[in-house]
Amino acid sequence: MTVRKYMSEFAVNMQASQVLVMPPTYLEHLSDEYFRPPYQCHIYGIARRPRLMFNPESLVITPEVIRGTVVAQRREKDDYYDFEVRNHPTDPVVRCECEYPYSEFRFIDAKGEVVTEGPVVQYLMMAGIGGVYPELVDLEMLYIGQAYGQHGSRTAPQRLASHETLQKILAEAIQRSPDMQIWVSLFSFADMMIASFDGRTRVYGKSEEEDDAHMLDVLGSRITEAQRINYCEAALIRYFQPQYNTEFKNSFPSASHSSYAECYNLDLNSVTVEIDCNRVGARFWSQAMPPAWVHLISYPLHSVEERRSMFDFFPDLQPPPVQPANK
Repeated sequence: MTVRKYMSEFAVNMQASQVLVMPPTYLEHLSDEYFRPPYQCHIYGIARRPRLMFNPESLVITPEVIRGTVVAQRREKDDYYDFEVRNHPTDPVVRCECEYPYSEFRFIDAKGEVVTEGPVVQYLMMAGIGGVYPELVDLEMLYIGQAYGQHGSRTAPQRLASHETLQKILAEAIQRSPDMQIWVSLFSFADMMIASFDGRTRVYGKSEEEDDAHMLDVLGSRITEAQRINYCEAALIRYFQPQYNTEFKNSFPSASHSSYAECYNLDLNSVTVEIDCNRVGARFWSQAMPPAWVHLISYPLHSVEERRSMFDFFPDLQPPPVQPANK
């Protein structure tokens, strides 16, 4: 049976601290203040979801509630979903401006001022409709990428402004999937080190002195931001298996990849990524992974024959049964 290499095993974890989703046309209006250092956005996803629109004739606005019907385009037919949300308590909406194709709206108050406006689906997400009809707002991940540049000088919004793959996906969506809308997801990740201590087994590959030296080495070091972003991108690609990605889908993790070699140099046990979709009110999914409100992604850096995973006693964190690549 494979044993733990050290009594004290470590994994570097990347947790999505900020997540923002929007139509690509909104990127040019995104304020630079949203992702201020140290939480700059270097990871992005390109996703799609059903095209949603209001049925303007169904909207009923009272001082207490806003109710109506949402239309979801589904290839040859439309699906209809009734909704009801509370009106604003101090500045209630009195009317809605919604022009063809009814996928954008503007809520107006009694003074004639705009209370809120934008895509219908974004309003529904903010109103918590994802808890009632999650399939309406779920985002299918099609592509995952990163933008880092020299010392983190480039961010995802800047990269997407001239992104060839995004333009390709948009063009194909118009031609092949007119019932779907393309959205971009922007992620800012914060890092932390996860430790696992097993003082009961008392069977390890390394001595107590070697374990102490390893612990001091790990706790006294930090994976550089560039390498953290590299492994985070690769782990997300391996996990979601997006349609338009080619690299890392079957080759992560691998000791031969220099882009995150620091994880191997520190002799870490695993790498992990966390995304809490409750932040945006919509679940991420792909053809390889079902929709989930929380994605806990963990990959051991070594095969089960070489080394026991530090998460063996955490079954919810177990990765898909594919071992680290040999190339």
